Amino acid sequence: MAGNKLTGSIPPEIGNANKIHVLDLSSNHLVGVVPKEFGRLTSLVKLMLNGNQLSGRIPSEFGSLTDLEYLDMSRNNFNESIPSVLGGLVELNYLNLSNNKFSQAIPFQLGKLVQLSQLDISHNSLEGQMPSKISNMGSLERLNLSRNNLSGFIPTSFEGMHGLSVVDISYNDLEGPLPNNTAFRDAAPEGIQGNKGLCGNIGVLQPCNERSSKKDQKRILIKERSFSIQIQNEITCMK
Repeated sequence: MAGNKLTGSIPPEIGNANKIHVLDLSSNHLVGVVPKEFGRLTSLVKLMLNGNQLSGRIPSEFGSLTDLEYLDMSRNNFNESIPSVLGGLVELNYLNLSNNKFSQAIPFQLGKLVQLSQLDISHNSLEGQMPSKISNMGSLERLNLSRNNLSGFIPTSFEGMHGLSVVDISYNDLEGPLPNNTAFRDAAPEGIQGNKGLCGNIGVLQPCNERSSKKDQKRILIKERSFSIQIQNEITCMK
């Protein structure tokens, strides 16, 4: 059903098709919110809603789609925060939420997606620090966080992401040294530019002097520890 000029909203009766494995509604003219009944499509392996005019939030019921391996919801008008329940979709190997209106912080729960090979959440209004938990994505090969409002330092734990080959963090408010990682060292200039505070041995960046680099690393570790303590306190309060 992709590219068929479908209009209107997605009917809640879509939840009755609970045996389908692949649903492609991309490149249409669908509007409105995504029905919560999508949570009943528990056999879905591949879901493509990209290239429509869907809006609102992603329903928390998406957390039931535990067989999902491929999810593309890019090029819509989704807003609010990226739901943390997506971190429970541990079979995902492709996740694209780019070109929407997502705001707030990147949920640290996405770090549970250890099978993920491609993550694209570019062209949104995401803010805050890059979660160090992203480095738990041992299968990640391509990461695109460009054109958001991310700030602070890139976590030092990213140095352990040896499978990462392509990274784009351009046009954020990031600062400090680039991680000592092949993907960052070999990054194209256009994948790094637009971050006034970054430094490193790449043409578009100012080199880091050794003294400030050590200070930056120390500040990164302090911020990461503070962020971890904050998360633990929030989890304790929720119990």
